[in-house]
Amino acid sequence: MGAGFGSRGEPGKADRVIRITAFDFGYQPDSVTVKRGETVKFVVTNESRLRHELVLGPKSVQMAHDKEMRNMSPAEMAKDMKSDTNGITVPPGQTRTITWTFSSERKRIQFACHVPGHYQAGMHGVIHIDGDAS
Repeated sequence: MGAGFGSRGEPGKADRVIRITAFDFGYQPDSVTVKRGETVKFVVTNESRLRHELVLGPKSVQMAHDKEMRNMSPAEMAKDMKSDTNGITVPPGQTRTITWTFSSERKRIQFACHVPGHYQAGMHGVIHIDGDAS
């Protein structure tokens, strides 16, 4: 599957919905558990006055994206996120969704925000990939 931890899924075929709220420099909840093979629709609401992202991936993917974002202008950041398959941008006060089918290749990945300084301020969470979906 795609990125070694899964691929975009079809929203209408999600096995379940997980709601995540983005605050100034954190998420609630900051840890979730999914099943291998499960398709999850993440509904992300930004309760902050700041723009945030939700990017899925192992730490290596997160660090590469963070480095990329630090070198971009705000316009370039917005354009980049439109082409990313493993992330979304959530403007202040809005809700966006991303649907993901999890593969069995990893046991744990992160979800994170890479608006400059946000990841470093602790804006990341953990997705535990457990057992097979029934």
